[in-house]
This record gives sequence, structure tokens and C-alpha cells, in this order.
Amino acid sequence: MQSFAPARIGINYDPANLVIEGKESWQMGLELLGPYLDYVHAKNIAWVQENGTWRWVFAAMDEGQVDWTEVMRALYRVGYDGYVSFENFYRVPIKSKGYVGEDLTQHAEVFRDIDQRLDEDLRYLKELRRNIV
Repeated sequence: MQSFAPARIGINYDPANLVIEGKESWQMGLELLGPYLDYVHAKNIAWVQENGTWRWVFAAMDEGQVDWTEVMRALYRVGYDGYVSFENFYRVPIKSKGYVGEDLTQHAEVFRDIDQRLDEDLRYLKELRRNIV
């Protein structure tokens, strides 16, 4: 990768996808990305068992398997000051298949509207950031 300039190529860091695919240390992963770290996706997931099969589902930012406090600390330690983009589909009315055919359908009695989601999730991450600095 050293033959590519960080100004020309960047890597999207998606902690929830790391939990799905096999997580390493947040800090170590960010250090390996170095100057190529360009963008962060914010969402959370949880693994649940349904009908004897394990699957991942979207989760609340503060309830899933991504420890956002640790992720925010690691981002701070590596000096990341770029964008964090919400990609949180927790309690969003979707019925779809993912890229590899996984069921992304949300099973909830009450769904969150976009204003509610952005307000809750942004407040949560801002509070974490304030406590780190």
C-alpha cells in the first residue's frame, strides 16, 4: 500500500463490520491504517439466535457489541479528526438482503424516524467525545 499516497486513497473504518467479520483490537487496527484512515462509519450490531441460527442485527449505539467508548478513545489516540458518518439502521423500517444475502429486515414494534435517530446517535457520540478529551 505504500505505493499509494494517502492523499489519493483512503480507508473507511467500520467497527460494526469488524465485529461481523472478526474483530481485532480497535487501537491496533487504527494504527495499522495510519495515514490511510479517511472515514469512520458509526453503527452498532448484536449477534442474536433466531430459530437455531445465529445472525447479526442492527443495535442501539450504546447496546451493541461495538464498544464506542473504546473506539472513540482509539480514534483520539491516533489523532483522527475526520468525519464520522452515521450508518445506523437500528429500528429503521427496512426489509432487505445484504451484500452476501444476509437478512437485514428489522423486527421492531416501533421504528425511529430520521430526526430521532440522528439526535440520539449524535448526542451519544458527542458525549463520548467530550468525556475523552
